[in-house]
Amino acid sequence: MEIPWVIEEQTKVKHQLLKNYISPWMAILFSQQEKYKFPQKLLYFDGFSGPGIYFEDDKKGTTCFGSPLIVADIANKYYRSKSEKRNYHYMCRQREKMR
Repeated sequence: MEIPWVIEEQTKVKHQLLKNYISPWMAILFSQQEKYKFPQKLLYFDGFSGPGIYFEDDKKGTTCFGSPLIVADIANKYYRSKSEKRNYHYMCRQREKMR
């Protein structure tokens, strides 16, 4: 897989917000769905996702996950915990790098 660019500071902030926010959000939504006997299904849309993986710096020696992989990783943990009941769909639109 070709890694298209080095991560920018605002993207790092977005990723930290996702890491702090998505897991509690999924826990709340799944627990409420379970409480009210609704199907445990989540839909997640990312209209400005990046490529999924970035170089961490200009040396291009190390990489980090982008928002599609961050959210998928967290969602998979919830899915595996009760896979027979839980379902999620993830849609993302990769943004072009701004110059």
